[in-house]
Amino acid sequence: MCRVFSIECSFVMHVGSSRTTWVSLDDRNPKVSDSCKMYLVCGSFWFLASGALQAPWGQDDAFFPLHNKCFLERFGEYDYNLCFFKSVDQLSVKSKTERNALGTTWTWNATMRAGVFSEGKQCHAGPKRSTAVVFECGTEDKLVAVAEKQKCVYEARFLTPAACWT
Repeated sequence: MCRVFSIECSFVMHVGSSRTTWVSLDDRNPKVSDSCKMYLVCGSFWFLASGALQAPWGQDDAFFPLHNKCFLERFGEYDYNLCFFKSVDQLSVKSKTERNALGTTWTWNATMRAGVFSEGKQCHAGPKRSTAVVFECGTEDKLVAVAEKQKCVYEARFLTPAACWT
């Protein structure tokens, strides 16, 4: 049995045993837009509506509850906004307008205890920014640290009950 977990437009999908129906939230008229992205969860995997395999959610879908949740924390001179499994941004506390994308593409590592946001903003005379996220067992979901380990390469530590399964 698959369940819908994200619609990136103004549509909701109802999954029944024999048919699928799209309903517009704006005017309640059934319609489909090519600009919409719909995601399904089937067991430990998530799919675009086209059916292409995208990424597992860990043992027993443990990390599924983090999808599309954002966590904003201040460390030093920067605020960090981590949105699973979408992006991570660095915002200057001083300038309020300086914003650096530290990664926009998520990839799990083999152990499912960490992953990397890649394809961030290009560094001056350096690589595109990236952020490794290390999950640690905790009683609540919380971003507890972000540090620049090398030029434009960051590491974030994130506490979550989802990491307690190993």
